[in-house]
Parts: sequence; C-alpha cells; structure tokens
Amino acid sequence: MTDEFRQREQALRRLPLPYSLALRLRDAGVAADVISQYVNVEPAALPGVYRIAEAKLFAARRKYRGEAGRNLQWRAAELVLLNANDDSLP
Repeated sequence: MTDEFRQREQALRRLPLPYSLALRLRDAGVAADVISQYVNVEPAALPGVYRIAEAKLFAARRKYRGEAGRNLQWRAAELVLLNANDDSLP
C-alpha cells in the first residue's frame, strides 16, 4: 500500500459516514443517482455533498500528516477553487 493511498484511507475513515461513503462510491464509479440514495440526499444536492466531503477529507489528511493549520485566507481560497471546478454551479 503506497503512502498516498494509506493517508487517503486513514483520512476517509475519519470522515462522517455519509461523506466517506459518497467519496468512496464516486471513486468506484457508482452512478450519481445510486450514491444519492445511499447518502439520502436529492441528486441535485450531491455536488454540494462532494464539495463538503472533499473539504473534510483535505482537513483530515492535513491532520493525519501533522501539518500546522493555515490561515483562513488560504482555506477560503481552497474552497473557491473547489467551487470553480464544479460545472454544476450557475
């Protein structure tokens, strides 16, 4: 098991179950409508669930690596970048 995979797996285990499940199913190629049923959200809300899950995963990975926290401006910039990559936003 590579270090990168191990870090991701440890971080996924720290997430609340619906977020971890959504990311794992998405990574496995499961259809969005099926994922939305498993995590009990409307299909239209799934992109938001992914964004929140990715942000939580990022934070959990940083914690796993023992990195010091960054200032709020960096965190805001990271979330803006996540949103900018989402084609479902208006």
